[in-house]
Amino acid sequence: MKIFNLKNNCPQSTTDKTHGQTKPKNNQQLSFQKLNKTLKVFLGSTILAASTLMFVDVSPNLAQSCRALEVVGGQGTKVDKKVTPPSAPPFFRNNWNTDFLVSRDRNYYKYVSTLMPKDSGEYKIMMFLKYSDDTADQVYDQKITLTEGKPFYITGSPRRNDQPYQVNVFVGGLTSVGKSYTLYVNGCR
Repeated sequence: MKIFNLKNNCPQSTTDKTHGQTKPKNNQQLSFQKLNKTLKVFLGSTILAASTLMFVDVSPNLAQSCRALEVVGGQGTKVDKKVTPPSAPPFFRNNWNTDFLVSRDRNYYKYVSTLMPKDSGEYKIMMFLKYSDDTADQVYDQKITLTEGKPFYITGSPRRNDQPYQVNVFVGGLTSVGKSYTLYVNGCR
């Protein structure tokens, strides 16, 4: 029976010191050494794989390019709002809707709205993709409890072979009155 040296996989023999003869190790020792080698290879591979994963960004945004959309009727790409009470036309208007302009020279495969609540509590949120044929696709409609400082994301995809001209985000309703937030929308390609 041959025993393999774990360092170079070469056969090795042992010497019986009492008689000066070479004698092979028994089956138990061989099995233990094979198991030991297998464990070393397995643990080495596992540690190598784990250390590689620690440095790899596995987020879904890794391969995409996103661009912030401009706020319609505002300045920049972000808006800070405090939800007002319901409107009483014609004198009072609520601020529950915010539109973001989609550039006509870009085609995006998804739109990501990010709402950063400044107050914890329940929010009524909807998101629409608005098209030039005066239609809109509602991609989100929920009442949800949000935590102050924890961002909330909504993702919507456009129709096949068509791009919206605006993304509308609604944050309002009686349960949301008085709550503040920051909002922005990205188009991703």
